[in-house]
This record gives sequence, structure tokens and C-alpha cells, in this order.
Amino acid sequence: MRQWAYLREPYYTNQKDIVYKIMRHELKEHTLVYLYCARDAVMSSYDHWYPDLESALEEWESEIDSAGWHRIDDTFPNCQDDCIEPVRVKGRVENNPQWGKYEILKDGVWVDYMEISNRSINRQRYND
Repeated sequence: MRQWAYLREPYYTNQKDIVYKIMRHELKEHTLVYLYCARDAVMSSYDHWYPDLESALEEWESEIDSAGWHRIDDTFPNCQDDCIEPVRVKGRVENNPQWGKYEILKDGVWVDYMEISNRSINRQRYND
């Protein structure tokens, strides 16, 4: 199961990167929390591994804003687990992956996708 939420306050990962939202991805073996450095980011900039959901919630539950968690569908086959929308490496389905190039599913059709690096946008103070 995957759920995302905005943070109440920005989370500074280092001197330049600020996280505005997170996604928790609960798997059978463990739980991942993906960190997004822009409010509208589709791809994560960082991730954290936890042995279980309870451990992830212990660290993050008090940090999310009042709107709470928003459930989203699990990813399609060959798609990036950390992406809010269906995104996959271009050519991966044909066993010819073009690393660094992506496709996004829009209106039932896979189209080229290019996202500005999450680390280069939204360096401003947290505004909602």
C-alpha cells in the first residue's frame, strides 16, 4: 500500500535540500518512506528504509499536516515505486532500458517524461 502526505513544516535533509512531502510504501518485508523536495514532485529525492510500518509511523506520523495521508494505487509493472504517478524507465518493457530517460502514463498512453531535478527547484521557504 502507498500513501503520501505533506509535512507540517519543511524537513531539511542537509544545507540545501528541503522535503515538503513524503510517501510511505508498505511492503511485506519492510516499509519505505520516500522524501520529495518539491510540493509537486512526482519522483522522490531520498528514501528511508524501516523494518515495519510501525517504525516508519513512529518517526513520521507527527510530522504530517492536518490533511493526513492520501492513499494512491500501487504502481504498474515496470514502474518506479517512488513515483506518485505511473512513471517507468523508457525502453524497460522491451528489455532495452534507457537509464535516465522516463515515460509517464497520461490518458492511457505512455509519453516521454522529463522532470526538473527535485534538488534544483523549490529552494524557497515552505508556503502553502
